[in-house]
Amino acid sequence: MRSNRTYNICESAILVIYYLKGKIRLNKIEGIEEDKFWDSLFSFSLEKIRQYKSQNKHFYFAKSNNKKITTGGHIDDSLYKKAMEIRKEHKFKIYEFVELSLYLYAREVLTDKEIEFFEIELWGIMIN
Repeated sequence: MRSNRTYNICESAILVIYYLKGKIRLNKIEGIEEDKFWDSLFSFSLEKIRQYKSQNKHFYFAKSNNKKITTGGHIDDSLYKKAMEIRKEHKFKIYEFVELSLYLYAREVLTDKEIEFFEIELWGIMIN
């Protein structure tokens, strides 16, 4: 079953969501259906977080006063439950988990120029 979920995330992350959805709609990112964006995003990020955890890496978030904007969409309930379990395990706030998911995914599918344009490296996320 799929349910609608909403998240409050920073304004610059919203722009990346719209851009990624546009690339998906134009078939510039293969293997993702537009209506399964959140499923693909969370599945990818959960796998990446597991990989980093196996390498004993940690995630750090800079304090931010960025304006938060509400976004969201439909996501598979079991996937959402797994994502929230991982979020709790790492003590991420919901917006941190969603922004980290976008950060990891964007760094995988966007070009260096796109990453620079959206200033993704300035989101205050560090993996060490």
